[in-house]
Formats: sequence, structure tokens, C-alpha cells
Amino acid sequence: MSEAKKSKDLNKVTKKEIAMGERGPYVSEVQYFDTPEDYNDAFKKYYPENKAPKL
Repeated sequence: MSEAKKSKDLNKVTKKEIAMGERGPYVSEVQYFDTPEDYNDAFKKYYPENKAPKL
């Protein structure tokens, strides 16, 4: 298994929820992914606000 797949699986939380469909309620498996710590700081490092492309 690759490194990216392993880290993705560690971040994933799977829950079963009841959702309403066209034919009535059904059980749906929902996947939630945690955002890593310092995600916004890393984003600002590579995409600083003052160097954003002008559209």
C-alpha cells in the first residue's frame, strides 16, 4: 500500500447514517476526513495572499 493511501486511511472516519432517498430512508455509509493540523499555515506558505494571481 502506498504512503498516500495509508495516510488517507488514517484520517478517514466512516459512519453509517440514515438518509432520505426517493423511495424512503436508507442506510448510507459516509466518510469524514479530518483536516491535518496546521493545514491553513501550510496553505499560506505555498500560496501567500500578496502573491495571489490577479484575475
